[in-house]
Amino acid sequence: METQLSEFDRGRTITANEKAKLMGIDVQTVYRKVARDEIPCIRYGRTIRFYENDPPQTVKTVMIKTPPSFSISDFDRKYLKKEVKMSESKKRWVYSELNGGVFIRDIFVKDKETKEKKLSSQRWYYWLNNGHGKRDIKAIKGAQNRREAVFVLKRASEEQFKKRYFPDGQEIEEITFSAFADEYLRLVKNTKKSWKSDESVLNCGLLRKFGKMKLSEIQPKHVEDYINEKLDTVDRGTTNLHAALLRRMINKAKQRGYRVPDTNPVIHSEHIKSVDARDRTLTFEEEERLLKHSPEKLKPIVITALHTGMRKKEILKLEWRDVDLDYGKIHVRATNSKTHQDRHIPIDNALNSVLETLHRNNGHSPYVFNKDESSPYADIQEGFAKARSEAEIEDLHFHDLRHTFATRAVKAGVDLFSLMKFLGHSDVTTTQRYVNLRGVDLLPAIEKLEQYCAENKNSMSQKRIQPEKVTEVPSYAM
Repeated sequence: METQLSEFDRGRTITANEKAKLMGIDVQTVYRKVARDEIPCIRYGRTIRFYENDPPQTVKTVMIKTPPSFSISDFDRKYLKKEVKMSESKKRWVYSELNGGVFIRDIFVKDKETKEKKLSSQRWYYWLNNGHGKRDIKAIKGAQNRREAVFVLKRASEEQFKKRYFPDGQEIEEITFSAFADEYLRLVKNTKKSWKSDESVLNCGLLRKFGKMKLSEIQPKHVEDYINEKLDTVDRGTTNLHAALLRRMINKAKQRGYRVPDTNPVIHSEHIKSVDARDRTLTFEEEERLLKHSPEKLKPIVITALHTGMRKKEILKLEWRDVDLDYGKIHVRATNSKTHQDRHIPIDNALNSVLETLHRNNGHSPYVFNKDESSPYADIQEGFAKARSEAEIEDLHFHDLRHTFATRAVKAGVDLFSLMKFLGHSDVTTTQRYVNLRGVDLLPAIEKLEQYCAENKNSMSQKRIQPEKVTEVPSYAM
C-alpha cells in the first residue's frame, strides 16, 4: 500500500540534477518524466524542484504561488554566468548596475546529543546601497538559487529608484513634441500677445523636424542640425526665434511635469551669433520729407511716434480717455502694452498742438486715430510704405521712429532710466539696444569726469596743507 508523506516527511527540496542522481537516470529523463506527470515536482514559475524523499511513482504535481515568470535579458545572463565580481569564500556576488548584490549564508543548528553544529540549510540575501554610506540587507525567503535572488534584487533596486526620484509615486509622463505644441499654444493664447508668432514659427519648421519625437529624445545634435538647416534658408534673426521658442517650450514642459532631457539641448547647442540690433534712425531732413508726403490722417500718427516713442499698436489703440491735454500726459494701458504694464508719457508742446487739433475735429470718436467713427485703424503699413516711397527714404520701418525718439532723447541729455520708463521696457539693457550713439561727441562727458576728479583732488590737497589749530593754554592753568 502506498504511504502518504507529509511535507515535513518529504525532506528538503532538490534540483533536477540531484533528483537524477538519486534515481540513477539522466537529467533529461527526469524532465521527460515530469512532462508525463510520472514524477512529483514543485514549480516556481519556470523553475522545477523536487522533494528529496518523494517516491518515484506518479503523483499529482504540486503547484504553489510564485512570482510571474520572467525572461532573462542579456544583462541578467551576463551575471548568471558569473561574469561579476565574486568572492568564493563568502559566496557573494556584486552587481554595481543594480546598486547592490546578493549572497548566500549557511544556516547551522546544534545537535542536542553531540553538541556539534551541523549544516541545516542555506538562505539567500540581497543588499542595496542606501546612498548614505550604508547597506540595507534583507533575507530572501524561498529563494533556491542565485537566479531567483537576482530577480528579487532587481525588483528592490527598481523600487529604491522610484522612491528616490518619484517620491509621490507618479512617474514622469512622456509626450511628443507635436502633442505638447498644441498644449503650449492653448496655454499662451490667453497670456502672450505674440502667440500667433509662436504658432507661425512652429508651422515653419519646428513641427516638421521634431513633431514625432518625444521631448526626452531631443538631443543637442538634433538642435544643431535644425539650426544649420534654417541658416541655409533664413537669416540669423529668424533662426534665433526658432531656437528661442524651442528652448522655452522644453523649459515649460519641464515645469508641467513632462519628461525632458536633464539639460536643455538648446542651451548646449552651438551658439548662434546674435544679429546686431537695428540702429536705423530718422534724420531731421528725412523727417521733414516724410511728413510732407504723408496723408493728413497718417501725419499725426508719425508725429506721435517721433515725440513719444510709443509702439505702433499702442498708438493705433489710443483712446481720448487716456489723453490728458490739461496736464500733458498720455496713459498707455497695460492691456495695450507689450510688457503688460501701465505707463505715463509726457506730451511736449509740438504734440500737444497736434492732439488739440485732432480733438476739436474728431473728439466725438472714442479713438484718437480712427478709420471711421467707431473703429481704429487695423494697420497703416500700406500708407506708411507709400509715403516713405514718395519721400525717397530707403530702409525705414515704422518701428524705427521709436528708435529715433530714444536716440534723440539720450542726445538731449535724458538718462537711460527715465528713457526706460518712457519706452515701457522692463530692463535697461533693452533700452540700450534702442539707442544709436554713433557720432555722438563724447568729449563733454570726459571733460565732466576730468573736472570732477580735479575738484576732489584739490579738496584733498587743501586738507593736507591746512595748519593744525594750536590750542592756547589759559594763564591761570600754568
